[in-house]
Amino acid sequence: MRHRAVITLLLSLLLLSPGACKGNSEQEGMLAAQRAAEEEAKLAVANHQVAPRIHAPVQDSRKVDCNQLIDLPSFHEALQEKEPLSMRDTRKSNADASAACSLMRGGRILSAKEQEALLKRSGKLGVLAGDELCHIAAFCNVHADEESLRKRCQGPNRKASEAMGTYACETTTAHGALDVISLRFVDPDTHCVLEIRGGPSMTDNDFIVKCAMAARELIGPAQIAEQPPAANEAATEAANEATSEAAPAAGSTAP
Repeated sequence: MRHRAVITLLLSLLLLSPGACKGNSEQEGMLAAQRAAEEEAKLAVANHQVAPRIHAPVQDSRKVDCNQLIDLPSFHEALQEKEPLSMRDTRKSNADASAACSLMRGGRILSAKEQEALLKRSGKLGVLAGDELCHIAAFCNVHADEESLRKRCQGPNRKASEAMGTYACETTTAHGALDVISLRFVDPDTHCVLEIRGGPSMTDNDFIVKCAMAARELIGPAQIAEQPPAANEAATEAANEATSEAAPAAGSTAP
């Protein structure tokens, strides 16, 4: 190699020079050659260094089951709901997401007459049992970074938000006379982009922020890791059984 030839020539010249017989000059020459060799070696490594490949958190367009992504008891506690939550997988209507899950309010389903009476009494229905509290979508097919998200957070209804205590891109949507927010942020543990919005009847922005904070804390690498098919089937079957057991209670509501 050219670098090695230069070093060899340098050593030869030093050894053949008139002062080569002097110990100090020879030692200094050897040290200089050694330093030159070390610098050349560093340059060679730098020139041939291959940048590490960054993999997407979820590869090959794989989808993540909601029963893996969401631990309902933990979300129930974080959201401080009175009744146990239920969940609905919405990946069919969110094709770009690796996972998309609706968290539903628990409790007894009100009949049409009961809803009518509640509306007359309070002037609004709000988020009832069986309604969507918040929706969590995880976009994990690209290794996300906050800088890129900041650049995309542009537009008349978008702005940077620190409501969660960390950066999020906030989008505002008119809901009657109210402005309702949704939040997108890069999860630091998974490098997925998480998008959190309220359900159709949810207008409490503080609750939406609470749901986003819960997602940030409760969703990690284990929640998006590839699972054996049997594990996903077992989780889905358990969720279906839980839904079946809850159905009679909801259906027993008096008209």
